[in-house]
Amino acid sequence: MKNKETKLAILSQMIQMAKADQVIKKSEYSLIVGISNELGVSKADLDMLFRQKSLKLSLHTKEERIIQFHRLILLMGIDQEQHRLEVERLKIIGLGLGLKPSLILSLLAELDNYPDGMVPVDVLLAISKQKSA
Repeated sequence: MKNKETKLAILSQMIQMAKADQVIKKSEYSLIVGISNELGVSKADLDMLFRQKSLKLSLHTKEERIIQFHRLILLMGIDQEQHRLEVERLKIIGLGLGLKPSLILSLLAELDNYPDGMVPVDVLLAISKQKSA
């Protein structure tokens, strides 16, 4: 299981993604709270993240990075909107996660096959494996 610092950084990155269009919608907040609960992060720690600068996230495996990218895709699509600023922020975060630009574009292209934006993580992991083969 991830350490507390990594869990907080995962959530911090999600908060920054939610802020990309300048508004954190209720659905985005609810998803962040749900992931926070899954990670075992307290409400006090989560509230602190909303008030501070983004934390640096360091994930070691490609699978961890794809799973985080998946969380961000879900966050972007949770409100049934894809704001241009959100897509641009997602690309930048993907690069920061160490994902190749061509992989990021392939993962984003997969969204077209899921009108609700809820691409299963297994699909993204499979695309990642195909791209690295």
